[in-house]
Amino acid sequence: MKRVLAVVLALAMIFSICACGTQAPAKAAEAKTLRLAHIFAQDGSANLACQKFAQIVEEKTKGAYKIEIYPNSQLGDERELCEAVTMGTVDMTLCGDSFIGWYCPEYLPLCAFFTWESYDHAKAAYRGSIGESLTAAYSKACGSTVLDYWMRAPRYICTTREIHNLNDMKGLTLRIPDDQLYYESFKALGANPTPLAFDEIYMAVKQGTVEGLENPMEDLYNNSFYDVNKYVINTAHQISMFALIINDKILAGLPADVQKIMKDAAIEAGDYQNELMEGAEADYKAKLEEKGMIFITPDDFDKWRDIINTEVPPKFADVWMPGLLEEALALAK
Repeated sequence: MKRVLAVVLALAMIFSICACGTQAPAKAAEAKTLRLAHIFAQDGSANLACQKFAQIVEEKTKGAYKIEIYPNSQLGDERELCEAVTMGTVDMTLCGDSFIGWYCPEYLPLCAFFTWESYDHAKAAYRGSIGESLTAAYSKACGSTVLDYWMRAPRYICTTREIHNLNDMKGLTLRIPDDQLYYESFKALGANPTPLAFDEIYMAVKQGTVEGLENPMEDLYNNSFYDVNKYVINTAHQISMFALIINDKILAGLPADVQKIMKDAAIEAGDYQNELMEGAEADYKAKLEEKGMIFITPDDFDKWRDIINTEVPPKFADVWMPGLLEEALALAK
């Protein structure tokens, strides 16, 4: 009897060991995915930089965190996406500087035409104490954090008719972002500024609802605006920026080391974007010319600057932060 019991126990141990040896391995934890949406073209530098950001985050977190990117206004226009991030229905967005006018209008001097003399001048502000202050103000207003500010190429007027001087600007129906500063600035120059969502511009120009737009050359090329416009006016009236934004609660809910990875990745991707942008200006000009676009430099451009500098700031005297424009200008020295 004892011998039989010993055999049974031995067989039970063997079956147990075999079962353990063939047991399926534990399933690895699934990666946490964050959604990053924006309005910019899939093959443009902004989206390439977003892809760079996503790549860095995935690598640095060893695949624990992934960023899904939705370009081309797939999830909404710029303002809708900012509000979606605030509500937490979208985790992140990359937007232009229009968010300043919407939510932090006291910082609008940073968006004023002809404020920045160079990319380095703008970067000194946005990656310095001015940018830190703006980030804090935006977080307080919207519950979202700017991880980093990326430089954006200068903006140019693109139209269906020739603009050689201020007289030619009179009555020009020009698409602008939904931003009061843009409205007052182009109104001061004689145009009829018309706010439209970015994804509505092409058909609006084609149908004659507006006569043109103003955007960086990269946007003009990547969105085929050369098909519906003929002229690019050499204004370079604004060096603007992108803001990479994340919902505050989403960011705070990440482990401390992942928060740091996110912030560092944003800066690294921003440097990548800046390099792409600074090296592409001449290339996009050549590409637009190949598509038949004609570049015109206004013959009274000094007057444009004078009008902007004298007529626009008083309209925002009760809104702009006192001394901010002077602080920003001083960084060029």
